[in-house]
Amino acid sequence: MITAARHSPRVRLAARLALLLAGLGLGTALIVFLLRSANLNQLGSDFSHAEYGYLVPALVAFAANLLLKLPRWKLLYGDDAPDWDTMFGAINVGYAVNTLLPARLGDLVRAYWVRDRTSLSMVRTLSTIALERVLDGLAVFVMFLVIAPTVAFPATLRRSAVAAGTLFVVVLLAMVVLAFLATRENWFSRRLARLETGRWGLISRLVRLATAGLQALRSWRVLALVALYTAIIWLANAVLLWLVARAFHIDVSLAAGALGNAAVSLGMVVPSTPGYIGVFDYLIVMTLGLYGVHRTPALAAAFVFHAIAFIPVTIIGIVYIARSGLQSTLRLLRKDVETAADLGSPAGLA
Repeated sequence: MITAARHSPRVRLAARLALLLAGLGLGTALIVFLLRSANLNQLGSDFSHAEYGYLVPALVAFAANLLLKLPRWKLLYGDDAPDWDTMFGAINVGYAVNTLLPARLGDLVRAYWVRDRTSLSMVRTLSTIALERVLDGLAVFVMFLVIAPTVAFPATLRRSAVAAGTLFVVVLLAMVVLAFLATRENWFSRRLARLETGRWGLISRLVRLATAGLQALRSWRVLALVALYTAIIWLANAVLLWLVARAFHIDVSLAAGALGNAAVSLGMVVPSTPGYIGVFDYLIVMTLGLYGVHRTPALAAAFVFHAIAFIPVTIIGIVYIARSGLQSTLRLLRKDVETAADLGSPAGLA
């Protein structure tokens, strides 16, 4: 047992390194495949003859998507939500970290960013982020159910999407049950109270902190507003991709923009390069291909859509990092790596 414990950090490091190398290999292979399968001369011509005026409203749609995440996250926190600047910084620094680094520590950075500027615990912030992710996943699943039957979507991908959507539904139901059980007088809440004074006190406190981040699930009004924000956010995403496609003279419906975003969202769970280079572009090209779009103009649109989706938030995140001080941010990243290496450490989550 001692030997296993002694070598477990090395095993975890090897596993994370293998995952990183797999992601880099996959992303690189997909980019090479896309470039080799496209007509590079035609690709240059597509960029030369694009109607870049479409990108102005596309940037407006991107801004709406980004800014509407703030009031939605505020609703998930409740009355003691952080100030707008703290939340905006946390979101964009998290995006920047995911874009620039391969370890996908963005959500942990968001939680540390909030904790270091407020009295809110990491566990509570992480639970709001988890709920946000589940709600986005359900939105993607709904879009897929509505749109996928209208195109020749591959059966294997359809089954994978249904499985992912079912998982999101199950997780949300579990969150709802936990949110209600932990905050009402019942056997579960009484058991938690007794555990707080014993050897399992840490686990009991962590459960209570987590359920505090799920309080939005106890209010129909808040849930309705969160659902409305989520719908508008994903509509803005669909409009963004649709406008980028129009810039390259790709005549597809708004449904193609929605399905493209759904495919990208589901595809981001696989290992990839920093900024999802390769995977992101491949999924957009393949989705547009379902609508009969040639691979070369689809690739041009994918590159521009990718740039709009990642470059602005990365720049904003870097600005916030500069404001905070590089040394302070490096300390956050070091803590994130330690927490990701051992999520059983309670100190980092308190």
